[in-house]
Amino acid sequence: MKHTKGECITKYREAAGWEVYNEDGNTICSMGWYQFHNSAMNPEIEEANAKLITEAFNVTNETGYAPRQLADQKADLLASLQNIANMCKDHLIEDLELNPIEIMENAESAILKATS
Repeated sequence: MKHTKGECITKYREAAGWEVYNEDGNTICSMGWYQFHNSAMNPEIEEANAKLITEAFNVTNETGYAPRQLADQKADLLASLQNIANMCKDHLIEDLELNPIEIMENAESAILKATS
């Protein structure tokens, strides 16, 4: 992904409103322009949006994955964990033979998806 690398922060400046800066002090985005040109803009929402952008930016730089990619990984991991739980549950309730190789392969598949 091509984006500014490094940590960013959220700051409020009286003349500009909420802004997101990178560690070099360069503006990534500014929420405040609308505050001064649109009196209907809610300052609390403006601040929350700036902080959300900052968090998404920092998490992307920390993990190397965009928020959508992380959400997809989470869904895949939860589905794999549910499959493993179901295999164990079936073994206990229905007295089926527990197949450790199938459980291991399911877990390894989930790990591979999450790390590729």
